[in-house]
Amino acid sequence: MVANNKNQHFVPKAYLRRFSCDPPDAERRRINGYLIDHEKFIDGISISDQCSKNKFYGSDEIFEDFVQHFEGCYGIAIEALEGNGQIYAGDIARFFLLQYLRTPHMLEQRRKTIDHAQNLKVGGISRPEPMNFVQSREMQHQLYIAAAENDILEDLEPVFIVNLTSVPFITSDNPATCTNRYNIQKLGDPTSGLVSSGLVAAMPLNSHWLYLAYDRDVYKLNANDGILELRNENDVHRLNELQAIMATSCLYFADETGKAAVERAMQHGMEKRRDSWVEIWTGIADGVVKGMERYRKEQPGDEESREPRIVSVSPIMPKPHTWPSFLKLSASPKGCDTGAMAGFFRQGSQQAKDGKLPLIKLPKAQHRDANPLTRKVAYIKE
Repeated sequence: MVANNKNQHFVPKAYLRRFSCDPPDAERRRINGYLIDHEKFIDGISISDQCSKNKFYGSDEIFEDFVQHFEGCYGIAIEALEGNGQIYAGDIARFFLLQYLRTPHMLEQRRKTIDHAQNLKVGGISRPEPMNFVQSREMQHQLYIAAAENDILEDLEPVFIVNLTSVPFITSDNPATCTNRYNIQKLGDPTSGLVSSGLVAAMPLNSHWLYLAYDRDVYKLNANDGILELRNENDVHRLNELQAIMATSCLYFADETGKAAVERAMQHGMEKRRDSWVEIWTGIADGVVKGMERYRKEQPGDEESREPRIVSVSPIMPKPHTWPSFLKLSASPKGCDTGAMAGFFRQGSQQAKDGKLPLIKLPKAQHRDANPLTRKVAYIKE
């Protein structure tokens, strides 16, 4: 068992050290930062003090042990990548999922969902039992998801991008990002989940390496044995924009070239930041049409109705102002359709495997009611 530390990191020191402004053999490692809300650069801040909160995972040592296990596997994998180019894609993919789920950013989206459920009224009555939001408990739930679904991204095609430009990769206090070019560009729908068709996962590993995983049935990338050499500075800027858009409060970089990269990323990224990255849609039962239950969007004044409700929670994905040139849409993207409100799934995802769904050609457009942001009605099989 590890010591019961009060100060617990949601982005590990082993990760941040790869962006340190100090040499690798320095006794204490520092990093340069940019405080987004204050629009202020801070040089040489201690890595030990960054991306941590008091008892973030609670007092039960088993949760911190779990986290440190995946961090240890990641540490070995990144040292092998930096040392001799050896790739342990599975370990980095599992670390990506853990990192994606365990930040204050994700906790805030979970809080919004819980608050929505708490305030939902049926027949004029809210939930009889209050749902108290306890940070450590909710984070433990996120860690459980990371443990139970650690292979949820294994069907994605991993690519390790080596940055050969003079513009470095930057990182943030929310470094594991997901986006979906297909949904955003073709369907006009910024929402999708981890099992959706068209998912793209990206996380910088240091100033020169970035982990990317993509849906091979939707995109085409010209990688050589899982490595993509990047020579286009604009592509680096687009990837850095994802960090600027999704950071909670701070961006990190190593040197003056990193500072310039942060300034460039914030030029386009600032306008795309949001207060909320989740869309919660509530429908109220509105009859049956052709054997399908119809739900219309709940409106003010529906609080007294006793009709059944449905609630869908959809993550909103970030969009850089232009897409990286290497991330090309297939001429005939494919995926699976469950017929549910959740949209299209990858065939390799567990949802598709369980239902043994066939691979179909994905559409170039969708009905506005398929988009949670514009949906007025939803239909569900009886």
